[in-house]
Amino acid sequence: QWTFAVVTPLYVGAGAAWALVTPALVDAGWSQARIGIVTGVVVSLPAVVAGLVAGGFVSRIGRTGVLIAGGALLAVATLGLLPLLGGRAPVAGSVVALCGFMAAYTAVNVVIYTVNMDYSRPATAGADFTMLSAVGLAVSFVASSLGLALAAGVGYPAVALASIVPLGAGVALGV
Repeated sequence: QWTFAVVTPLYVGAGAAWALVTPALVDAGWSQARIGIVTGVVVSLPAVVAGLVAGGFVSRIGRTGVLIAGGALLAVATLGLLPLLGGRAPVAGSVVALCGFMAAYTAVNVVIYTVNMDYSRPATAGADFTMLSAVGLAVSFVASSLGLALAAGVGYPAVALASIVPLGAGVALGV
């Protein structure tokens, strides 16, 4: 139930929104080198910090609290991507928005992986955790593809805004 009712909509929302980033940056005229450095290296730094902070907060305020905070921040961060997705991609603003998105996404993932570990039985923990995680990742890949296909017809901003709906549903169901 956790994987299908909570993780699936969370990853649909996050996956559909993040899939728009690279094509939007290409459309905005960013070089491949800049896109690679920013989306592969620069955004990783705040994501690592967010993961450590979220991990500490899981034990302090609980899984639900971190899920609510991470989900809310991810929704706000998705809104922060709208200028970039609308064709305005100044370097500083875009980097801040991308870092915020990846940090919030990492906080949500801390909760997902923590609960996945909770549901893993000691005798089959590796297989259980892998199965729970694999379903979420598969959903994310499909959502990314569908989000990009949909964006061809309605545009990047519309898909990003729509991606907040399943994200919110995942948080609500997780609570």
